[in-house]
Amino acid sequence: MINFQLIPNVYAACESFSKCLEGITVPGLKPEFKSEGLVGQLISTILPIALGIGGMLTVVFIIISGIQFITSGGDPKGAASAKDRLVYAVIGFIVLILAYAALQIISGVFLGKIGIV
Repeated sequence: MINFQLIPNVYAACESFSKCLEGITVPGLKPEFKSEGLVGQLISTILPIALGIGGMLTVVFIIISGIQFITSGGDPKGAASAKDRLVYAVIGFIVLILAYAALQIISGVFLGKIGIV
């Protein structure tokens, strides 16, 4: 039987995940959890551009599907194709929003700040 009273209560008072890791040292290993590094700069530069392009493409596909639906002229195949394109554009937009939310959460956990920029 293990006596759990011998184990002291340890409470970490960290502002963020990266602040908790600052005091940990491993010989020969120096992890960087900062946005100032090369990877952080690349992510901070590329992700807002990619999310903006994705949002713009969503609007373009919604407009194209609307035009295709109007010009189908009662053709069931054309209307179904326009409806499918609209559904896929909306699903893509939802995935884009979820990706942005995931990036915000990951940025808050690992970098200790809100926002990907």
